[in-house]
Amino acid sequence: MGIGLLIVKGLTSLSSIIIAHRGLLDGPDEILQNHPDQVKKAIGLGFQVEVDVWYIDGNWFLGHDGPGHSIDWKFLIDHSSMLWIHCKNLEAFFKLKTDITHQLNYFYHDSDAVVFTSKQLVWTYFGKPETTSTASICVMPEMTYTWDKIEQMAKDNLWYAFCTDWPRKFKEWLA
Repeated sequence: MGIGLLIVKGLTSLSSIIIAHRGLLDGPDEILQNHPDQVKKAIGLGFQVEVDVWYIDGNWFLGHDGPGHSIDWKFLIDHSSMLWIHCKNLEAFFKLKTDITHQLNYFYHDSDAVVFTSKQLVWTYFGKPETTSTASICVMPEMTYTWDKIEQMAKDNLWYAFCTDWPRKFKEWLA
């Protein structure tokens, strides 16, 4: 497999990047997902991490279906180079949009086929095949494709990155 250098609007990396969905490492886990310690663990293992972020009444939270774990602004800044921040409410999106100092990587979507992140990358909705691009993040391909197909896609560098609940499995494939 050829590994190429890809530079996109402030992001420099070897493709394909593996993003730990909600900080998970070995499959879905409602208790561990979006937990600050789990996010730090995934980052410590070298994975970038998609986190679900809420901003309510001047406070920051991690959580998928609602604000679950209180965090402070420093958490987002300290880990900003490794985070893909999924704004779960518009207040979080607009608060991050006003911060021009830190150039965080964030986006907002509900069920759109694609959205642009603040770094101008394409965040897809559950690995839709029509969004295949070296500037696209294939989100949760395990919900759409067989494991054999995912492994081949990872080896063929069809995407800029993969966001998955199974990042350790992807890391083995790309090793």
